[in-house]
Order: sequence, then structure tokens, then C-alpha cells
Amino acid sequence: MSHRIGGSVSPTSGWRASGSTVSISAKPASGYSFTNWTASGTGSFSGASNPISITMGGPITETATFTHNPSPTPTPTATPTPTPTPTPTDTTTPTPTP
Repeated sequence: MSHRIGGSVSPTSGWRASGSTVSISAKPASGYSFTNWTASGTGSFSGASNPISITMGGPITETATFTHNPSPTPTPTATPTPTPTPTPTDTTTPTPTP
């Protein structure tokens, strides 16, 4: 079994008897998601199920693929518009007439 960048797989590669059932799993690293398995050989599995049990039918290869998760884009925060302060105006005071 092998994996591409972004995670790990279990179990490690090794010999298994024909007819034996093996559970395979892929664990994504932080910032990644499991995408799918690609495989070849009798009894191998290709698809998006994880984990999955396979029954060995002969030599197989299984490769796990992971996808990098995009970093979230920050949402801009609105900047408050300051309220204008009224400018005082000169007013004339009427002079009282006698």
C-alpha cells in the first residue's frame, strides 16, 4: 500500500494469503481530506470508501489520494463611517430697540 502527500495508510505493505480479508484505511494529515483509493489486481478496491475491507485474490496495489483543503479566505469587516459633527455657525443677536 502507498499514499500520496497529505496522509498515511494502514496497514503497511506486506504479504497476505489469497482469500484473506484485509481492512485498509487512510488517515488524512491536518489540512487534507481523503479523496479516494486507486488500485489494481484481483480483489483490489478503487473508490472513495474509507475504511474498506478487501478480500485478497492475488497481488494488488492500493494507493490513497488526499486533497489539500484550501485555507479559508477572511471575510472583510465593514469599517464604520464616522458621523459628521455639525459645524457651529455664527448667529447675530438682534439688538433690542428702545
